[in-house]
Amino acid sequence: MYEARKVYCRSEGAVEELAVKTVTHSGSAASEGIMKQVKHNEWLREQLKDPGFSAEYLTAAAEDEEPAVFLQALRKVAEAQGMAVVAKRAGIPRESLYRVLSAKGNPRWSTLAPVVRATGLKIEVIRPA
Repeated sequence: MYEARKVYCRSEGAVEELAVKTVTHSGSAASEGIMKQVKHNEWLREQLKDPGFSAEYLTAAAEDEEPAVFLQALRKVAEAQGMAVVAKRAGIPRESLYRVLSAKGNPRWSTLAPVVRATGLKIEVIRPA
């Protein structure tokens, strides 16, 4: 049984988000359960390896009015899959991929679309319900 929940703690004056995953091993000597703390970024990186989770993550980021939110989310997806791998699939230099997906990145469609495809996803436009 897996249960994921977010926990917030203060670290050196800043709020750091941690994901706490409770893992219960049935049938083992430790069947009472084991609590394992994982930093949020590490947990997110693992989750973003799943194409379904990545798609939902990018969809949520795309709904934000600030374009940088989507670029940062796409960067996290690319980092989870390996920036060098995504850059090679997209046909752009790795250094350019880092630049394009930076907070100040301003990619053209001709760059953005191949990067999204290189992550195994596609951009789809739908009419709101």
